[in-house]
Amino acid sequence: MMHMLRRLALLPLVALAISSCSSSEDDKVKVDTKVGDIRTNEVWKDGLKLTGVIRIFEGATVEIEPGAKITCSESVLIQVGGAIRVESSNEHASIACPRWRGIQVAQNGRLDIDGLDIENAEVGYETTKGAGTVNITNASILATVRPFLVGAGSTMNLTRVKATTPTQLGEFEVSVSEVFGKLIAKFLDYEANTNEGIMVQKGGEAEIEDSVLKAKNGLDLVSMYGGTSLKLSYSTLRGAHCGPHLGVSKDEEKRPPGRLEIDHVTSEDNIYGITIYAASVEGPHIIKDSNFAGTAAWLDLQGDHGPITFENVFTTGEETILRTDPPTITRAPARIEGAGPRGSF
Repeated sequence: MMHMLRRLALLPLVALAISSCSSSEDDKVKVDTKVGDIRTNEVWKDGLKLTGVIRIFEGATVEIEPGAKITCSESVLIQVGGAIRVESSNEHASIACPRWRGIQVAQNGRLDIDGLDIENAEVGYETTKGAGTVNITNASILATVRPFLVGAGSTMNLTRVKATTPTQLGEFEVSVSEVFGKLIAKFLDYEANTNEGIMVQKGGEAEIEDSVLKAKNGLDLVSMYGGTSLKLSYSTLRGAHCGPHLGVSKDEEKRPPGRLEIDHVTSEDNIYGITIYAASVEGPHIIKDSNFAGTAAWLDLQGDHGPITFENVFTTGEETILRTDPPTITRAPARIEGAGPRGSF
């Protein structure tokens, strides 16, 4: 009898222990999640999981806590009509998911990002017409099919950003960063792998300086198809079919690129150092103080264009000029020093 009483007396203690363990395990698996509309200011903290479509309305600001590690489900799209702010340059915050749709900035939306790493998005950052100030600094956009998409009527500023594309794509996927509005990129490190790089489309403008664009048997690293202007300076382009490539717009208008300025650029280890298949009559198109090399040709020039001037360029390899009025080319006697980024990444 006494033995049975002792066993019964132990039951509450055992039950308490089981209850305590269960509570502890429940606490561990509990995850803070976010989905839907945001109309007031809030802070996203470490451990948050995003699900579905998240809309940040105008007047609301989402601040991502320094160093916060955020995850998300495959369907996630963050639409920004208000603002996202990140101040995490010392210990980067991150949004990491197996696959998601990315961050889209709508009319009047703003991004003030310093120290945010994102990966595995379909489109890393997209700006649409009427988007507000978009500054992305000290950040990375990794393994992303389209690292950025600059819509018409919007501007995107990238400073000290690392972007990489996937080494393998889905059957119908195309990897490229397109510019229909205005891109200003400084100290951009862009890895295209076997894909396209940055493509300035009809009406688009791009200013790229102190940057590195590279590929592994990739396509064209910086191309302009009917864009308004391309200013490329103090940068290197390596490992692709073409470094810079110019052609007409891909619509029925077949608009030629507007204006080209290349200054202190090195384009080498490509099949073609530079290809120009079209350029506007107005121009000007000035290429100076740069190094060009190509296994097929350092220059492939054909099609209709206005005056093109090559000033003090160092070239290695053949040249292909399929025009009766060749451009003015003043060659440098030796490789141009300083034709690349000024400063470290």
